[in-house]
Amino acid sequence: MNVALFENPRVKKIAFPLQWTDDRQDAFLAFTALFQFVVLMVQLFVLHLFRLSGTAQSILRLFAIAACAVPIVVALPILWKRRALLFFGTYGVAGLLFLLTAVFFPPVRPYLISLAFELLCMCLPGFLCFASIRNMEAVHPVLLKLAFANFLLGVLFALFSFTGILPGESYSMSFSYYLLFPACYFVYRFHTDRKKRLLVFALLCAAFMLLLGSRGPLVTFAAYLVLSTAFSLKFNKRTVVTLAVLLAVGIVCLIFYRQILAAVYEIFRMLGIESRTLLLMKEGELFTHDSGRGNIYTLLIRKILEQPLFGYGIGGDRALRGGSYAHNLFVELFTDFGLVLGSVVVVFLLGLLLRCFWTAKNRLWFLLWGCVGFIPLMVSGSYLSEANFWLLLGLCAHILRAGKVPAFEKGRRFPHAEEKSADHHGTVSAN
Repeated sequence: MNVALFENPRVKKIAFPLQWTDDRQDAFLAFTALFQFVVLMVQLFVLHLFRLSGTAQSILRLFAIAACAVPIVVALPILWKRRALLFFGTYGVAGLLFLLTAVFFPPVRPYLISLAFELLCMCLPGFLCFASIRNMEAVHPVLLKLAFANFLLGVLFALFSFTGILPGESYSMSFSYYLLFPACYFVYRFHTDRKKRLLVFALLCAAFMLLLGSRGPLVTFAAYLVLSTAFSLKFNKRTVVTLAVLLAVGIVCLIFYRQILAAVYEIFRMLGIESRTLLLMKEGELFTHDSGRGNIYTLLIRKILEQPLFGYGIGGDRALRGGSYAHNLFVELFTDFGLVLGSVVVVFLLGLLLRCFWTAKNRLWFLLWGCVGFIPLMVSGSYLSEANFWLLLGLCAHILRAGKVPAFEKGRRFPHAEEKSADHHGTVSAN
């Protein structure tokens, strides 16, 4: 009997991950790596909208964890097929470090379970996904959709906050960090696509960070905006005129910045919007107000000097500060690993970033993750729980394996990513 006669040609067969095309697998790996930020934004919005606490809050977080776990589980066969050695090596080294910490640093034991969950389940999957991507061109349509999703959620959160539906939500550090990637990615796509609406979306994200968020993401966004613009400039008459106008406006703003900030702050205050960042800017304390970080650094540096050889183990800063982290990547590394091994880790990390920057064919793309993954750790966050930091390291692993980041798709205007040759008839080289 011919079984094909009974098959419905309109019904598509289920294709398992390993049966997908390479580009589709790459797109799904990127989705897996960044989907958690959309889930976290939804979780934040629901928590504040319904004022959840206690058991309800815990249940919501369990649902969020389950939602993040689904694409990770689906991506496992792809990761095993593409980078099995890296997969098992990464988890083997991480597991060994946690085991050694548990054995030799008893004060850290109460914090190891939560730290292990954040690193092993939330951060390392993203690292492995980015490291396993073969064609970086294939991920951008998915990343743009994820950026738009978080942007729209951010717009809703901001509107609900401004209109009083979310009462008392005038400051949220998490909100601004969840908007950081969309803001920087819109700038990136503005430089590559030359679509002005993308720049508008990026500036709206920055405005929401300014009004509702913390300084760290805003400074990171400003750094990427300046650096990416500098790398994208093509000097011509129009560029010179634009720079002259911006310079003139900047000088005027610098001269009258106190009056301008005071007026802007009062306008928003009359609208019922109290911006912590604007207040710090108005009072001239944007960079001088450390929110107690100076005391944290003083304590941890003293502890580092007391035990310089071996440090205090993974999460040692938590044990020394009753559960709180160091708020600085280098201080945290020296606290955890001591001055000797910590120096080796710092030199290796900085050398890796510099090498990948010079090796990367698409430096604008690497700069995005360099800013998003590295700069925030100078003032907040922890390398054990910041997914963006591990996505940066995953991109480094991708660059080291490929030799260079693939150029952007054919026909795109992309500084540092165009490699013309007679063999390719002037098209962009795509590795």
